[in-house]
Formats: sequence, structure tokens, C-alpha cells
Amino acid sequence: MSVSNIKVQYLEIKEGQEKLIQKLDLILRQLSPDEKQKNVLWTETEHAKFLELVNKFGKNKLSEIAKNIPSKNVQQVASHAQKFFLRLGGWVRKNVDMSRANASEQISQYLTQHGLKGEGLKQVIVSFSDY
Repeated sequence: MSVSNIKVQYLEIKEGQEKLIQKLDLILRQLSPDEKQKNVLWTETEHAKFLELVNKFGKNKLSEIAKNIPSKNVQQVASHAQKFFLRLGGWVRKNVDMSRANASEQISQYLTQHGLKGEGLKQVIVSFSDY
């Protein structure tokens, strides 16, 4: 079996796992729509979609973001956003000297590497100016 065949099989399995997680999440929501759901993991695809939507709508439009991620509700999107931006803030405090002239550029480069651009990037950089 060649390396390329192994890579293809790996990607197919990974895609199948993500689809299964999404289906299970939808089933759980249908079984208990009023109960608060805990520990529902985000797939890489869902997170990438989250970043795409933050870039499009900005970080404060959680209901718009949730409408465009069918497997997640507003509370799940809000929780994911909160954790994501807290982690980014931790990285900034740990790795960026905010007194330096290029602090904004360092933050911008890091955020771009992690999928933020456009409106999402602008809003996040502005929020870090308070650090």
C-alpha cells in the first residue's frame, strides 16, 4: 500500500468521523431539545466554518454565526467563541510585548495564521489594544 493510498484512507476516515459526530450531535439535540448539552466537541470542519463566519460577520454576531453552523446552537457558538478568544488573549499576554511598536503586527500575523482575517481580525486586534 502506497503512502498516497494511506493518506486518502486516513482523510476518508477522518471525514467519516466528523460526519458521525455531527449526526450524533443532531440526534442528541432532537432527543432533548430543552436540555443543556455538555461536552459536544467541535470538529475541525465546524471550527473552520466558525472562523470563516467570524471573518464575515465579526466576533459579536453569534446568532448569525450559529444560523450558519446547523449542528450548533447559539449557546454552543457563544461558548466556543469565549474559549477561543480567551486562548488568543492568553497567547497575546504571554508572547507579545504590547509596549513595542510592532505589537499590533505580531498579533495580526498570529491571528492570520489561525484563520482570522477581514472583519474578525480587525475586531480582535481592537479588543487586544486594552492589554
